[in-house]
This record gives sequence, structure tokens and C-alpha cells, in this order.
Amino acid sequence: MSLDDEVALLRSAPLFAEVAHAQLKLLAFASEPQGFGAGTTLCEAGQPGNECWLLLDGEVEVEIPDRDGVRSLGTRGRGTVIGETAVLCQLPRTATVRATVDTQTLCIRGETFTELLRGSPEMCLKVIEQLGQYIYRQSMQAEPKAS
Repeated sequence: MSLDDEVALLRSAPLFAEVAHAQLKLLAFASEPQGFGAGTTLCEAGQPGNECWLLLDGEVEVEIPDRDGVRSLGTRGRGTVIGETAVLCQLPRTATVRATVDTQTLCIRGETFTELLRGSPEMCLKVIEQLGQYIYRQSMQAEPKAS
């Protein structure tokens, strides 16, 4: 995949949609392609997070721990960013993510990501929006269902 292809895929992710082209190009250049075989864990709930991934090709399943063991949040595919919450909040991973098929990613180091945020107020606002939506979804799933 060419640098321009990686930039276009970054642009398609909601998290990066408002970022200037030059910054996306820098982010793509500073990131590393990383492959995961089917069944391989990208990250595990409770572990520290020093990187996030943009899914270039393939699919991952996202699972979170709950009081009954583990709950699946479904699968994610091409163009999805995985792991940004732990990087941005400097908290343990909130989910375990496994490749369901051979999966190609662009690995974005935490320090690279935070440096990009420092230079892009638009991206900071987009990240706040995305994290707010994540918190909302989590709170809606945590509410007991009416019978």
C-alpha cells in the first residue's frame, strides 16, 4: 500500500476526517504496517496501551469484560481505528481485540498520535467527540433493560 493510499484510508476514519492532508501524510509516514494472523490478539483489556491501529484490511472482534465474563461488541473492519482510548487517556485497554482473519494494520505509536493532537485543534475536537460517543454507548449498554 502506498503512502497516498494510507493517507486516504486515514482520511476515511472519522477520527482523522478533519486533519490537514500534510499532517495525515506525516502520520502515515511515521506509522508502521503491522500484520496479525487470524486468532492473534492485538490488545488485551486491562493492559497498558502505547499504540493504536488503523485497520487497512481484514477484520477484528472487540470484546469487553463484564460481570458475566466477556461480552462481544461485534466486529470492526477496514478504516476503523482501534486502541485510541487507552493511548489518549493513558489508561489500561478497555477491550480485548482479536483478528478474526488475517489482518493488516497501520500501527500508530502513542507519542506520534499525541504529537499530532498538539498540532491540530480540529483533530482534538474530533477526538473529544469520538470519546464522548464511546462513553455514551458504554453507558447505554450498562443500563438495566426494562422488563
